[in-house]
Amino acid sequence: GRWTGNSVAVNSADPNTPLAANRSVHYLVGAPTVTMPTSGTFSYGLFGGTSPTDSDGSMAPGTFRLNAVAHFAPAMQTRIGLEAQVTMENGQYKFSTPGGLGNSSRGGLAMDSLNSFSGVLQTQPNAGGGDFKCKGGGCRVDVQGGFFGPDAARMGVGYSIAAPGSAGRTISGVGVLEKK
Repeated sequence: GRWTGNSVAVNSADPNTPLAANRSVHYLVGAPTVTMPTSGTFSYGLFGGTSPTDSDGSMAPGTFRLNAVAHFAPAMQTRIGLEAQVTMENGQYKFSTPGGLGNSSRGGLAMDSLNSFSGVLQTQPNAGGGDFKCKGGGCRVDVQGGFFGPDAARMGVGYSIAAPGSAGRTISGVGVLEKK
């Protein structure tokens, strides 16, 4: 979901932070998977998600696309491949794991607990525009996710895109994917 309007206090760090027109707090809630698959490669398609927002509210909410692959194997750490695109009024921000969807077993994000994963990716060079332009090296993308429901039927993913030199400004959102 996406909390908008009024104000919010997150971790009591900044009580009553106002959420003006285009500012939001994104959240993901679900029952974590208890029994994970032990073998197989599964594709996940976007089931639903929030419209991405800019942390300072200077841009209207955008659109989000995401596909994923999870590679489960005995005696190996589960790997997740992602390919995503965030579109805002100032341009597109595409990001993916190094192996993409085709090689998640070698270049994907690794599970870091029983049912969750996280990692740092980069946007493709020259993403975005205006004062949020990602230049040649791309913007940093922090990704956190996990599996939900029986046998990892759903995957939840949260992301935050930060441009170098943009003083803590981010574009963020969440998405829920469903096993195909």
